[in-house]
Amino acid sequence: MADSISDIKALAGQDSSGDTSANVSLAEKKPSKLSDNDTVNMMYDRMKASKQGVLDWREDAEVCDRFRAAHQWDNEDLEILREQNRPAITFNRIHPIVEVVSGTEIANRAEVRFVPRHPELGQKSAVADLGTDAFTWANDLCSADDERSIAFKDLVVRGMAWTEQTLDYEIDLDGRYQLERWDGMEAWWDTSARGQNLYDRQWCGRKRWWKVGDILEHWDDKGQELMEASVGGGQMYSIDNDDDFPINIETVTPLHYRENNQTVIPGRPRGFWAVIQQQWWELEDVYRVVDPQDPEGPLKEYDKAQFKTLRERIEKLRLQKKFPLNFVKQKRRVYYEAFITRGVLLEKKKLAAQTGFTLKCMTGYWDAKKKVWFGLVRHMIEPQRAANKWLSQGLHIVNANAKGGLMAEVGAVVNVRKFEDEWAMPDKISWLKDGALSGEKGPKIREKTIPQFPAAIVTMIQYAIESLRDVTGVSVEMLGFSEGNVPGVSQRQRQAQGMTILAGLFMSLTRYRKDEAVTAMELIREYIADGRLIRVGGDFNAQAVQLLKDPLSMAYDLIIDESPRNPNVKMEVWGGLTQIAPILLKMGAFPPELLDYSPMPASLVSKLKERMVQAQQAAAQIPPKGFVDPREREAKIEGLKAKAMLDVEKARQLDREANFKQIQVVLQTMTDQTQMETQKIANAKAMLTPDVKLGDTSAMFGLGDGGGMS
Repeated sequence: MADSISDIKALAGQDSSGDTSANVSLAEKKPSKLSDNDTVNMMYDRMKASKQGVLDWREDAEVCDRFRAAHQWDNEDLEILREQNRPAITFNRIHPIVEVVSGTEIANRAEVRFVPRHPELGQKSAVADLGTDAFTWANDLCSADDERSIAFKDLVVRGMAWTEQTLDYEIDLDGRYQLERWDGMEAWWDTSARGQNLYDRQWCGRKRWWKVGDILEHWDDKGQELMEASVGGGQMYSIDNDDDFPINIETVTPLHYRENNQTVIPGRPRGFWAVIQQQWWELEDVYRVVDPQDPEGPLKEYDKAQFKTLRERIEKLRLQKKFPLNFVKQKRRVYYEAFITRGVLLEKKKLAAQTGFTLKCMTGYWDAKKKVWFGLVRHMIEPQRAANKWLSQGLHIVNANAKGGLMAEVGAVVNVRKFEDEWAMPDKISWLKDGALSGEKGPKIREKTIPQFPAAIVTMIQYAIESLRDVTGVSVEMLGFSEGNVPGVSQRQRQAQGMTILAGLFMSLTRYRKDEAVTAMELIREYIADGRLIRVGGDFNAQAVQLLKDPLSMAYDLIIDESPRNPNVKMEVWGGLTQIAPILLKMGAFPPELLDYSPMPASLVSKLKERMVQAQQAAAQIPPKGFVDPREREAKIEGLKAKAMLDVEKARQLDREANFKQIQVVLQTMTDQTQMETQKIANAKAMLTPDVKLGDTSAMFGLGDGGGMS
């Protein structure tokens, strides 16, 4: 038990006595926090630990490359064939199978679509399509589809393929997204990873040979250290040696036959240094805090230093009650990258993309015994080698035994040496002694027997050739051939069924494409979306839109969709559309987008779509017979309402005028009565004389005595 505890402490950088002054715990020794020398040592240690696994894979991959390129005979076998004067014949049947599988990927390229996770945005809205359009535009600029197809061919041949996503500021000073396929022989990786596409790797890297002048120009701030390393002042490591460029010696013939019979293939050229690039991830603390002003909103994220500063400010201002810190502590991956050469740390930084490695990998089939990845070619090596050897053996039998073999008595021929030389020649006569051919009654002239190619060798060669297809699952229909009179529909079905056995390779490609798209979108959003104009749309109906960061900041879901540029998809979809197209045209419901699946040229499709859209717009402006425009009906209703309101107002006006006239009549009547009374009084006053007394006046108005004043 004590020994186990001591071992664990030793692994943690702590001795059994508990003294940690000399060594720090490995948990605290994160690569991003190490010094330059410690970082260099860590990177070399990683490569040393994975060297055997990497070299095992390279050995298999080199053999697969040779066989695909028709270099299918080993040097030892070639020497034996030359000594025996036998032909070394190679009929390369691996190459067409590799090409048909990789060509299938090219002819069936899928399209990555970005669908935003937003309740108010549909899949067909302009904002939703901006992510897809931006990704397609960036891929077209760097020929990403072609680079990806070359990498897929590496996957088929070697079992592993590598690409790198970068930002190029040399071709475009504003920055441009770049996807590059690079040689897997430069790759180094965490050989303990077992997941598909090495998704569970903790680190991966690349060892490239750079010209010394390019290194000094690229990292000019490291010039002094690099110059010291060039004159021997820098530390050298075994991993810096010429492992990638070994000195090979090929022996052409045995030494006792010829002098200077060796071909020496030198290692790397002079003036080159190995630049090692490594990427890795570390787990770092992240604090997700609830915003007190918006508790229902998204959580705010802080790293360890930012959260410490936030907490100290709140405590200093005594705002714990007003702004309580409700948070959760979590771990997240942070990706880093470093470059070294000859023991000098050239650069160490965070990766531009934090959604994953920019060094991407595709993997094929896993060999659990050798612990290496392999591709489709590995299955075909033995059948191809057997077919070559059996064909060479058969031709040797024909060449060396032109007459099917011979038994002769001593003294039966005139000249033994001449007979041996001319026996296999079809235009020479082999002279025999009298009686050696005819005997007592036999013919004196006889034709030479024409030998037959050994039937057993023909059978074995045919078996080997068929095995090439059997071990891979690639049928003759996938190669473009057919056995017998097979209908075209059946042949297409067999081709589709033949793709089933290759589904594992295409599954790796699909997974890689999703991972690649996530990283590409982050690079485009953070570094390319600066308001520049990008070209979206087809080849003949493209338009320029402004690439902004805000629409790309939302969360997206990825969909691997069939591309309309896929010729196989075009034929299948167009075959179905021809059945329903007449019905859709009569109904006026034929979408112009369906023309993208037609086998016609893109320029013609663009013109047809434009005219169809114009025709639909013109048809929409002409109302059908008996059709009443709702706007016109609404206008009539509004007119009737206005007329009714005017009539009501007129009625009210008439009412007011009638009342006014009645009042005028009453007032006129009262005025007339007043004027009459006034006139009567005036007439009465005119009849009075000075002699008339008051009493007479009373009598005049009809007042009696009793009515007088007392």
